[in-house]
Amino acid sequence: MRKMQFAPKNSMPIYHEKAAGEEDALVDAFVKDNILVIDFYRKQTDKWSALWRTLINEKEYCNFDYEAQSWNGEYIHHQAHRHTDAYGRVFGIWEEQTKVTEKSRDIIEKYITKVGGYICGELETTILRMEENLAYRKRETEKERKHDRIQKKMKELPGTPEDFEKVILSTTFKNDHILYFNKEEGYCSRCGRQLPGVKKEHNEHGKCPKCRKPVVFKHMRYMKEHAEEKELLYIQPFKEEVVLRYFKCALISTCHSKEKLEMVETVRTYHSEDMAYFKKIYICYLDCLNRKYWSDKMNPYCTVAYGRNTTLYVGNMEQVREIVNQKVCDIMEITGSEGERLPVIDLLRGYSEERVLLYEKFYKAGLPKLALEVLKKYWDFPVNREQNELKKILKISKPMLRYMVCHNGDKAMLEIMQDAFANQYGLSDDKIFELAAAGIKASELAEVSEKNKIIKTFHYLRKANGYKSLKGTFSHYRDYISMASSMGYDLSNGTVRFPNNLKQAHDNAVTSFYEEESDKRKREVLKKYPNIRNLEQTLNEQYSFKTKDYVIMAPHSAADIVEEGRTLHHCVGGDTYLEKHNKGRTFILFMRKAKKPDKRYYTIEIDPKDNRIIQYYGANDKQPDKEAVDVFLKQWKRYLNKKATHKAAG
Repeated sequence: MRKMQFAPKNSMPIYHEKAAGEEDALVDAFVKDNILVIDFYRKQTDKWSALWRTLINEKEYCNFDYEAQSWNGEYIHHQAHRHTDAYGRVFGIWEEQTKVTEKSRDIIEKYITKVGGYICGELETTILRMEENLAYRKRETEKERKHDRIQKKMKELPGTPEDFEKVILSTTFKNDHILYFNKEEGYCSRCGRQLPGVKKEHNEHGKCPKCRKPVVFKHMRYMKEHAEEKELLYIQPFKEEVVLRYFKCALISTCHSKEKLEMVETVRTYHSEDMAYFKKIYICYLDCLNRKYWSDKMNPYCTVAYGRNTTLYVGNMEQVREIVNQKVCDIMEITGSEGERLPVIDLLRGYSEERVLLYEKFYKAGLPKLALEVLKKYWDFPVNREQNELKKILKISKPMLRYMVCHNGDKAMLEIMQDAFANQYGLSDDKIFELAAAGIKASELAEVSEKNKIIKTFHYLRKANGYKSLKGTFSHYRDYISMASSMGYDLSNGTVRFPNNLKQAHDNAVTSFYEEESDKRKREVLKKYPNIRNLEQTLNEQYSFKTKDYVIMAPHSAADIVEEGRTLHHCVGGDTYLEKHNKGRTFILFMRKAKKPDKRYYTIEIDPKDNRIIQYYGANDKQPDKEAVDVFLKQWKRYLNKKATHKAAG
């Protein structure tokens, strides 16, 4: 502890005899050089010995312990408790056996009043209150100094480049421009130009006739305003450090005004120049007057988005090249220019050469989606890393590889191709490609087919009437087979296995399935799938979401899912869905209207591995209010992605 201006004498005089009496302890005080000095004595074998001296001025206080011959910054009552007599009595200046001269009391009270302290009933409380006030002022002063140091450090960092917003619009938000339209007029959010009536489908992708920029066509009947939110990372080398600056960006547009980009910087993380270690993190807050300030403390009530996967500002790649090697920098520039989310910190710290080469091989082969997924999901990526030839690495045939390149295949498509190639179900390449386009694995088709009759099932599904896609046909057929099996139908009968009218057979099976011993069915599934009840709280914590219009919630039990299927007249209560939910392979969630949370509305099946929505249907396998529901589900997906990013950042 730093010594004050006044230092105690090497030895204290024994107190004069006329003060000696019945008292066992004594307090004396005087002022020197504007410092209050309080001496504490105790009588030991008819002599007075000095215990400690407390020094106080307007800014600080401290003690000198004569026994230990050392300084300390303890409060007076802590100092007193360190001194006991032969009988174990604690030194106390409020006790009857302690003598405080009138002169000393007057000196102490006058000095404390002079420097802005408070006079309390007991002398110890008065001194203690003074010490506490000084300690509080010292802490607050240090906080202010630290606050000023941080703000000064933040101001030292150069601002963003002049073309910052322009680069962000042309990369991060390059595919998020909207052209609002109806029969009378159209309006491009990118160029701000008004157009004559546009004949397009809602959510159709195309180009603005005026500025020729990629746009998404949105009918004004369904959408009149939109805000696309993304997290952006700006890498800024500074002195001998690397600063990662995270921005929350929103591209806001309405049907009659030009889009506007809004940005708020939320986090700055400081790293060593070679990214070998993490130095410091600073969070941006707003005070009560809405003024921005920086702090190195995370407010527990404030959520800040920063993490490994984010979009990247690519306008300063020449500076970034000085930090990382050429190949990694090329990866960041290519994917950042496409507005893709990247594991940037991992890239800066250095991926293994094998991982970078794998990305490079996929990208050069014309598989940019697959290449990007290698960066994010490398360790569980289903490839043979020991091979050199691309088709052998991917474990597929040459025609399959050509199809994937032609359709910019991703990991999901690769897994479908690998499944068909590995199992050799006798399907031709054309049939496999149809399954891949519909997102159906050959093994899934085999599950609902008789032995060695997978091709017959495939042709039946292709010819089924009343469906817009092979995916929808397969989903209904799989549900029909599941329910028929549960109810003991004779599936060896060709008419039962391949009904002439699949849609009607499916609906009849649903009706029979839920009408047949409904209560017995509920008791049975409660016993058979107990884990669904145990998962309720976890799923609500992970997936629950609410807006003014809709809410997402988890089922209470297996019986709740059965009742969902019975009420909405679809097949979610079948054993296939219940078993997958019970084992955590997929989860069934309920979507309700916020004003009627008890009325069943939509049922959602989600893949827990990547929060992908597998399917969602309302009553009778239909999708009422689809446009509004789609908007809500996109908001929910963004919420889940941000939550996953926070969790990964830890």
